[in-house]
Amino acid sequence: LIAESMVRAAEGRLDLAVPLARECVDRAEETGASACVLASSWVLGDALHRLGRYADARDVLRRGADIANVVDRRAWRPTLLAWLRTSATALGEVADGTDEESLATARETGSRVNEAGILSKRAETAARLGHIEAAVGDFAASAEILESLGLRPALARLLIGWGMTLRAAGRTADAEPLLLRSAAMLDELGLEREAQGVRTTLAIRPTTIAFD
Repeated sequence: LIAESMVRAAEGRLDLAVPLARECVDRAEETGASACVLASSWVLGDALHRLGRYADARDVLRRGADIANVVDRRAWRPTLLAWLRTSATALGEVADGTDEESLATARETGSRVNEAGILSKRAETAARLGHIEAAVGDFAASAEILESLGLRPALARLLIGWGMTLRAAGRTADAEPLLLRSAAMLDELGLEREAQGVRTTLAIRPTTIAFD
């Protein structure tokens, strides 16, 4: 269930990923399979966040982070907390801890995948708070890791977030190459619907948000 839900999420088929991940969370909790609870909570929380269901994502991720703390799963807790903070920020809330703590733990455990994910979520959180330069730095650092690991679906979607952050800040010339690259990569991956969404965005005049 975890593997299938991850594949569906990577394909952008979130309508299929959510029920699979939710079933896995429920079944894992019933059987006491804590590691499976954590993995499926992350998949479910990420999918719900991508659907804009931030409150649902927050609740799932908070539960996963709490369980990770109880069972001392250091490889999962930093990632769950980073995703939790992003969902909380989207709701105008403040979550416990800091992304710096999560990032330090990910680096200590040697997980480059987790490091890239936490950097991407820290970038998303910074962008929502109007900290554009900090967001750009984290987007770039995450993209470098994702590219080195060959994680192309994640990289393509990160480029969208990076490009949209720059567009919102009025830096259209910097954003366009990132969005064009994302669209091309999504086409190569067979994710035509998402690629078309990026091209539609590029065709629309950007709206600039002024930050203090």
